[in-house]
Amino acid sequence: MSPETGSMTRRGTELMCDLPMDVNAYLYDITDLYNWAPPRIMTELRVVKVSLMKNVRRKSKHESLLVELRDPDGGTHYLYFERRGRNYNDKSRPSDPAQPERHAEQLSASTTGSPRNPSSGKSNQRDTVMRAPKDRRPGEKCMCQLEFKSEGSGDLPRAPNEGLFVYNIAVLADTLSKQGPHYDVFNSNGNCYSFGGLLYDMLKKLYHPSETIVRKRRFSLYSHDPEDKIASLVRHYETALEEYQAKIARRHMERNKEVEERVRLANERTREAQERTREAQERTREAQERTREAQEGAREARERAREAQERARKEKERSREIEEMIQKEKERTREIEEIIQKEKERSREFDEMIQKEKERTRVDNEGARDIVEMIQMERKRLEQLEEELKNMLQLEGYPVSHSMSSYPTFPRSPV
Repeated sequence: MSPETGSMTRRGTELMCDLPMDVNAYLYDITDLYNWAPPRIMTELRVVKVSLMKNVRRKSKHESLLVELRDPDGGTHYLYFERRGRNYNDKSRPSDPAQPERHAEQLSASTTGSPRNPSSGKSNQRDTVMRAPKDRRPGEKCMCQLEFKSEGSGDLPRAPNEGLFVYNIAVLADTLSKQGPHYDVFNSNGNCYSFGGLLYDMLKKLYHPSETIVRKRRFSLYSHDPEDKIASLVRHYETALEEYQAKIARRHMERNKEVEERVRLANERTREAQERTREAQERTREAQERTREAQEGAREARERAREAQERARKEKERSREIEEMIQKEKERTREIEEIIQKEKERSREFDEMIQKEKERTRVDNEGARDIVEMIQMERKRLEQLEEELKNMLQLEGYPVSHSMSSYPTFPRSPV
């Protein structure tokens, strides 16, 4: 992966400094990021190499510290940490020192905006950080460099939080910017050499990386600072780093507590919602049970109604059959009564005939015997008919309490 391609794979807050930015403002920005981002974000940009650079094309021989970073995807990124002095942009006109100074101040003001200094102490606003799209600027040469091993090999422990990351460089640069005046690091004209060199020496003392010194005849090599000055600044850095990490940790703890509280409240709301859901389900179950009971009652009522309708239908059918039987019995009774009436009519006729015969008998005794015999024969026939009628009535279930024969008897006439 080329440096240009690698630099485009990562555009986080740590790399959003295309123009020179005050190191204190830069530290403030990345701190604001770390306060809200997961802890792993702090260790995503690992320092793999730092180079102490000298611009041999400038009369001032400006020096800066070039930091090479590596992201989790293997992308490579570069940051410049430097002290931008009066003669930074002066290539051929050293007689006009004021214009570069004003330009540096304008750059610092334009990139930082409102004051952003969350920590105590006052930093030098000429101490800046800037992202570089390539590994070096035109005219720069490397005087010496430090390589930091990663992935737990070499001088760095395997634990990722004990490596060297971009925030370590930012805290180190901010510490040096604030503590430098106490150690006469910067003179009135600005001293880019001591700033870059001290950063280099402090990193070397703190992390024990492998060092490569480039020996060139065309420019002088870097002269290391006194050990006591480096050791004192290292102590300041270690204190600042401890406070910085503790501050981030406290913010994460506070955020975790806030998250835990939100989770607790969410769980409480979830529990209440589940309780309401359970109660609603219980009410629904009870309503379903009542509905089932009502449906069962309605089904039983329909069954009883159907049985009642069936009984009513059967009763109606039986009533109709009884009415038909009664009608038939009435018809038969009427027929029997008609027969009886006819028989009575015939009996009356016979009585009239008998009466006539009696009259004739009184008139003619000789014909009386024949008439008596005829009457007796008719009486026998009537008795037979009466007997048949009795049998018929008895068969039909009508009681017969007396004899239906009321015919008179006559003595036999002597021949």
